Amino acid sequence: MYKTTRDGKRLTLEDECLQSCSLPSIAYGFKRCSLKHKIGPQEKFCNHYPLCQKAWAAGKRVVKFIGYDAGEGYRSDKVLLGDLADRKYSKSITMASAAASRRNTG
Repeated sequence: MYKTTRDGKRLTLEDECLQSCSLPSIAYGFKRCSLKHKIGPQEKFCNHYPLCQKAWAAGKRVVKFIGYDAGEGYRSDKVLLGDLADRKYSKSITMASAAASRRNTG
């Protein structure tokens, strides 16, 4: 999944930075990029996916897998209460070190 403009053009983080003449929010200490380019497209997909709609209609929750860097445990801790109260999703947290990720992809 990816973010698109209203006319259907794929919107990348680079496009957004060039359009707004600014750096990604992480450069300023914020994590808005994850919300806009990862979580938002997942939500949009699930909201229109028949199997998710069927599960929700039956009162069930859809499992969503969320990955965090092992050095960022505070991020998963910060959202834990909200995740537990979420009626749409059950989250499975995965912690991986950056070194392990590089080994697996390179």
